[in-house]
Amino acid sequence: MPQSEPITILVINEHAEEIKVVTISLRGFFHDVRIDAAYSTEEASRMASTTTSGWAVVLIDEGSLPSGRSTLLHDLKRQIPHASVILQSTRTDAAAALEALENGADFFLNKQSPAFLTELLFCAKEAFDKRDLRVSADRAQVRHSWLVDSLTEIVYELDADGRFLTLGRSLSVLLGYHPDELIGRPYYTLFPQDQQSLARFRFNERRTGVRASTGVELTLLGKPTAAGESQVTAAISARGVYDLSRRFVGTVGLIREVREQTKAQPLRHEIGPQQRTDDLHALVRQMRDLAQRLQQPLSTLLQEAQQLSDRLREFGVIERLGALIEHAAASAQLGEQLSRAAEEAPRTDTINRLLEDLLTSAFSDYAAGGLVSDLTSALPPYEGDREKTTRLLRRLLVYAGCFLTAVGRAHGLAVKTSVDTPPAFTDAPTLFPLSQSRQVQVDITETEHTVVAPAWPTRDSPLDAAELFQLAREL
Repeated sequence: MPQSEPITILVINEHAEEIKVVTISLRGFFHDVRIDAAYSTEEASRMASTTTSGWAVVLIDEGSLPSGRSTLLHDLKRQIPHASVILQSTRTDAAAALEALENGADFFLNKQSPAFLTELLFCAKEAFDKRDLRVSADRAQVRHSWLVDSLTEIVYELDADGRFLTLGRSLSVLLGYHPDELIGRPYYTLFPQDQQSLARFRFNERRTGVRASTGVELTLLGKPTAAGESQVTAAISARGVYDLSRRFVGTVGLIREVREQTKAQPLRHEIGPQQRTDDLHALVRQMRDLAQRLQQPLSTLLQEAQQLSDRLREFGVIERLGALIEHAAASAQLGEQLSRAAEEAPRTDTINRLLEDLLTSAFSDYAAGGLVSDLTSALPPYEGDREKTTRLLRRLLVYAGCFLTAVGRAHGLAVKTSVDTPPAFTDAPTLFPLSQSRQVQVDITETEHTVVAPAWPTRDSPLDAAELFQLAREL
């Protein structure tokens, strides 16, 4: 556990063996730790009054305390305000814990518990964290006080009810009040009756950002004296403060006395126009010098541009560029016509188109359910013999239908097409995209539902499996 400074722990115990066990345990968990030991409360009191080291934790054994009600814990709290007190005891009842807390202990542990050393480490770590927070808060409070006292303006802070929490020491010079005289009192103590409504929304500001009060002049009342109450005009700048839950917690602001304008201010206003005129003349001179320096480079650039134009015209480059532009326009027009002609050209046949024509012409009687098609749209063009392919597909469908009729199953047929992709390359990663396969797979399968359809046409030619294989080999 890294620490910015060494950790110091005071152990008050009459038993040296217990001090040794506790020391070993603490040093095993906290690397940069120093253990001070006191074997009696008297020795601990002397150490607390003479030592300059601030203990972070004080571990006290209850057996070391004198009988009766002891004030040692309160004395240690007073002398070491940032230290946490851990009281270890052999008692485990709730009354003992309540008594320890009333005497000023922060933690109460049973030293006979099997988890005593573990609980001690957790309590010590929590005590270290609390001490760091307390020290940081105290330092921040000191720095805040120094900042408030060093400003020429008067810094003030109000709580949510409008009571003063902080006031700068310059208040005594402006209004005659010492800051402690107004701490805890409401803000309207400083305002006459006719300024109360304005101060309620300006001095006791609840807004933030650009909507907050800035430089609002208000009249404040000074401290009453035998000569009466004085009034001072001051400029108020304030804004509301909210916590993380957006709840209003108070107001912070500055009070600045508004003094009468001195005679030096009109003099500055009289000098202002003359200064602006001088600055304008200086700017004009700079622009004139810059124009003179740019004249020669611009003249050279103009001459070289004229020479380049003459050379281009001499070699006919401009005329050639014009002709090239005309040719490019003509090429673009021809390309557009070619693209339009390609779109209007008839598409090549696919297996799907052959099957659709076959099912429409030869098997229209089976469209009610006897023959179902599932044709994929992503098939490559088919360049084979259209007539032989149609005859092969028709023979296959008739062969499958006759087979169902022969075995006595009144089921339909399903025709499905897909691209035949080699299984070895289906999921294999590739460095370059593979070209689309040109093989098409046609699946003719039996459906599950029962249909009533006419007999399959077999009278045109006998069904011969050898002929089917011969057609397939030719294609």
